[in-house]
Amino acid sequence: RFAPSLRLRAYHQHRRLDDVGPGDLVVVSYGLLQREADAFGEVHWASVVLDEAQAIKNPQSQRAQVAQSLRADFRLAASGTPVENHLGELWSLFCFIAPGLLGNLAQFEQRYAQPIADGD
Repeated sequence: RFAPSLRLRAYHQHRRLDDVGPGDLVVVSYGLLQREADAFGEVHWASVVLDEAQAIKNPQSQRAQVAQSLRADFRLAASGTPVENHLGELWSLFCFIAPGLLGNLAQFEQRYAQPIADGD
């Protein structure tokens, strides 16, 4: 309705990426993205948008690592609950959105998380 030139491609129906082109909107679940990581990793995406991005809040999870490995010119993460347990979850989201912006996890913990936990 708002972008009639886009072609919706539900990955669970087609299971193909070799013919994806400009104007194709590929929708995939996190589970399928994880299982088909090699296929998604071969594509250079114009944009990658993660909805319910709290699904990648554990940076050690395979799901987060697959999302972070995607090659894209633009990245966006939408989440209603970016931090539930600790600030490391926020770092994981930013690692996807802007890799390196907040340093590695140890640097983030030292520079941001620990001072915040100490009330600074």
